[in-house]
Amino acid sequence: MNKISVIQWLKKYLDKPNLKGQDMKPPLHFSLLWSVFERTYFPELITKCSVNRKLLKVSETMYIRLPKENLKEIYDFFKERYTTENQTNSKYDRLKVSTDKVSTNKSDICQITFFDLCQTTLTEENPLKLNMTKTVLLIIYKLRCNLVHGEKVNTMFDNEELFIIINDFLMHLIELKEKSINNQQIKSK
Repeated sequence: MNKISVIQWLKKYLDKPNLKGQDMKPPLHFSLLWSVFERTYFPELITKCSVNRKLLKVSETMYIRLPKENLKEIYDFFKERYTTENQTNSKYDRLKVSTDKVSTNKSDICQITFFDLCQTTLTEENPLKLNMTKTVLLIIYKLRCNLVHGEKVNTMFDNEELFIIINDFLMHLIELKEKSINNQQIKSK
């Protein structure tokens, strides 16, 4: 059998003759970093429907330790990308953020959906740091879902800046969790 490189095959399959290995690094790194993020924050098996809620819990525990400048960089990038004239745009709609309710408690007064939470946060003038963190994590998760399960588009390799910013943020979150674990271990000794 005649072996062909993955890059050569993708060039042909995606009809992208100018595709370079370098173009693939950010999405590939994102896939790997998301895997490490899941292992770090969700060591137990999780179901698809619980990931959004688990991300909210991660937000609630980590937003205090997350330096504002790290959050602001990715949040501002998402705000610019997914809003136009202070309203969410078609790129936001294509994310297909869940319309499930954030709370599963029927007596909870706050029956906002994940979609509305992100949309409101992105269009607010001064959103809370907690809501910014939730929105960023939910959008990253939707990008991951769309990359792995969603509509397959030929633009995956055309979003280098998107993946680079996400990758930096995920690395920082993973390191924060590791530092938190190490600090707890030191305190318990």
